[in-house]
Amino acid sequence: MSIIVGVEATVKPYSAVIAADTRAINGRQYELLPSMLGWKDSDHEIILGQLEKGIQTGTFHKIFVSPSRDTMLAFTGITDKLFEDIKGFLFEGPEHLSRKSGVAYYKNKPIDRDDVNPAMEMITPFAYKRDSEQRAIDYSLNPEIVDSLWNEYFAKFSLIERLLAGYVPEIREIVNVRNREELRRNGLINADNPYFEKPRWEENGAYLFATGAKVPGNELDFLSFDESPLEEKFLVFPIRSWGLSRRAQPFSAFGSGGQFALEFLNKELGIDPNGLANYEIIPNLEIDSERAVKLATKAVEYANQRDSIFCGGLDYAILTKDGVDKHFSDEETSGTIDMTNVIKANITALEQELLKLKKINYALDERAKKRDSTQK
Repeated sequence: MSIIVGVEATVKPYSAVIAADTRAINGRQYELLPSMLGWKDSDHEIILGQLEKGIQTGTFHKIFVSPSRDTMLAFTGITDKLFEDIKGFLFEGPEHLSRKSGVAYYKNKPIDRDDVNPAMEMITPFAYKRDSEQRAIDYSLNPEIVDSLWNEYFAKFSLIERLLAGYVPEIREIVNVRNREELRRNGLINADNPYFEKPRWEENGAYLFATGAKVPGNELDFLSFDESPLEEKFLVFPIRSWGLSRRAQPFSAFGSGGQFALEFLNKELGIDPNGLANYEIIPNLEIDSERAVKLATKAVEYANQRDSIFCGGLDYAILTKDGVDKHFSDEETSGTIDMTNVIKANITALEQELLKLKKINYALDERAKKRDSTQK
């Protein structure tokens, strides 16, 4: 339903570019097709009627710039409370959580039965006494203990260190808390619920976060710092909803058209992805600022052409030492998606996958027959 691409300039002057399409599905209509797979007879006419009407799309800018204009963020998913929490955390760091935690408020009164603060619960998940349905019923920590926890967290926190190390645990916890909150709201949580600590990761989107960082001038693998002098570079971190932020190459892509974008980037940069081990670094990729812009924008356009049902339009933004420079399109990408075409495309893709599996199965059968004949 979207495409976001990040490309870094690897030679001076350093910069980072994020590009994205501007088409978005209105509301939660994207759930229509999956819901067909498990429908009940009573849902039959309702779902078919909605599919006949098609899915409405609107124009939406998926690149967000921090108030300080020194970081930017692109997102695939729904811009709900979870997104706002993660965006605030990435733009502000622990100050965002501190501001939202309401520590001073809770020092003076016990919390109400349903008044659970996501940020406080993330930092001190054991801070609340709970009933059998896991709803908070009392604020059970001494205020001095809470203050101590916060002070220790602030002293040890460094967002850039977490990003460079490849994992941001706070993002995983924010997702945990918001998913538990949704389960509580829908009455699905109780003491025996096995899904209490199992977020639906695939439903929580993915992020590209661009920021500046002092790193070795000749290193892509920031986990093995050497004695090289540090330089201020601008990096794009691909972040999953479970907190993984590992980057091995100076480019990345997410969204329904992400594979098409990566196909384009690999081809343009002369990379054979089949010959790479997981997270293997390709040395000596020379990308200047102008080329970074072309690679990111052309990758989105390439993906738009191949995923034209769900993707369309183009925005991009450039992060340099002077801040973020936005280039947003005025193109209107609203419309209606014909679900007949979507269903046909899904059928074709599944038939192709089925054909591959049949060929593999046939080859295995033939090998087994040959092996059996030689053993007789």
